[in-house]
This record gives sequence, C-alpha cells and structure tokens, in this order.
Amino acid sequence: MPRCKTSRQVHVPATPDNWEELCHGCGECCFEKVISPGGRLVTTKISCRYLDVVSRQCNVYPKRFDTEPTCLKLTPELVSGATWLPESCGYVKWLEEQANHL
Repeated sequence: MPRCKTSRQVHVPATPDNWEELCHGCGECCFEKVISPGGRLVTTKISCRYLDVVSRQCNVYPKRFDTEPTCLKLTPELVSGATWLPESCGYVKWLEEQANHL
C-alpha cells in the first residue's frame, strides 16, 4: 500500500458540499487495521462484511453508519492524519490540493 512520504497534517478547510463524491471507491477504509509489533499501522485482508471485495462497493452505503456501528466516517480532520489511506484517495487528493492553495 502506498504511503505518504510526508505528513498530511494540514490546516483543514471547510468540507466541500460534494465531500462524498470525492471518494474513488478504493475500499481501503473498509479493511481492518492492526498495529504491528514494530508499531506500524497495517491494513489487513479482513474487510467489513458489507464490502463487496470485487467491486469495492459498500452494500449498505446509504445507511452504513446505522447498519455498522464501527463504520469509519471519513472527515477532513480524520483524513488529514490518516497515513494509511493511499495517495490516490480522492479525499487525500482534495486535502493536498487545499494545502497547495494556502
């Protein structure tokens, strides 16, 4: 999994109206993460039971937070510190664009 070379910690601007549309559907946020013995966050091969691992689409997306209490709501604040998200993540790209305009 690609990792950011630098910290994504940036001043988080207001959320765009189309925040949900920024998602590219990679599904990385739908896989369990564990901390390795060396202290590194590692994404496992265990996905949420509602994720179709072939299409990477959530089968309960419109009601995911009601259906799965552990579903992670990605916000600009969370994404800015989530080094486990790939650089191709739409949320990550948007935040990096915002940081470049500061």
